[in-house]
Amino acid sequence: MRLRFSTTLIMGAVLAVSSLAHAKSKSTPAPAKAPSPSSSSGLAQVEAIFSYCESVDPLSAAKYRKVQSHVVSGYSDSDDKNSAYRSEFSAFSAQLAAIPKSTGVATCRIAIAGN
Repeated sequence: MRLRFSTTLIMGAVLAVSSLAHAKSKSTPAPAKAPSPSSSSGLAQVEAIFSYCESVDPLSAAKYRKVQSHVVSGYSDSDDKNSAYRSEFSAFSAQLAAIPKSTGVATCRIAIAGN
């Protein structure tokens, strides 16, 4: 049961990341404004996923960073790094840390397949 939940969690995260990676806006960028809580939460989860993947599969770390840079390309380093971001990043990282390494490596490599 735990392995199935872990696999489901990572697969859902990979699918979310891949769909975000292909979402491009053709409109002109809006002026900078305070981020919404949902965007800081989503950014924290995406960055936690790639951080986890880099830690369980360090030989592919450069590939994870490349994919991550495409996914979060609309955010600057200072965007969304507020307390809500840090809290979500920590909570999501803790959940990912409970996943068996072999399951994590196999699932993370799906995100970089073809890169």
